[in-house]
Amino acid sequence: MCGSLGAREELLGELQTAALPLTSSGAPNVRQRVEDSVAEAVSAWQHTSGNVRSLCSRYQDAVQLWQRYLVAADALRKWTDLRLRDTTDHSDFEDLQKLAALAKVSHDVFIILYFPLSCIAPETI
Repeated sequence: MCGSLGAREELLGELQTAALPLTSSGAPNVRQRVEDSVAEAVSAWQHTSGNVRSLCSRYQDAVQLWQRYLVAADALRKWTDLRLRDTTDHSDFEDLQKLAALAKVSHDVFIILYFPLSCIAPETI
């Protein structure tokens, strides 16, 4: 999506080129209306493309954060599983179960905070 912005930005140049005959040969009030319309289109494009670039950047950051989270959660899960198999002390076992439950809760909270229902579902990443 962000990659196609450059190609579409060329359309602004075409719009400005197409407006030149109207601004050079028209009446002053027509010239002003055309110049204002072109300026408004350029401003709207800049605002919109800035928003799209920002959205793409935030999405890429979220994807990277999600990938780092998955790696960390997997490492924690493996460590917890290993400790659960190796433990003989009952209190350690309970602590590790609480840690595993906490990891699950943190996973759920992460999904709710970074992937609200109105946004992209995390399973699509």
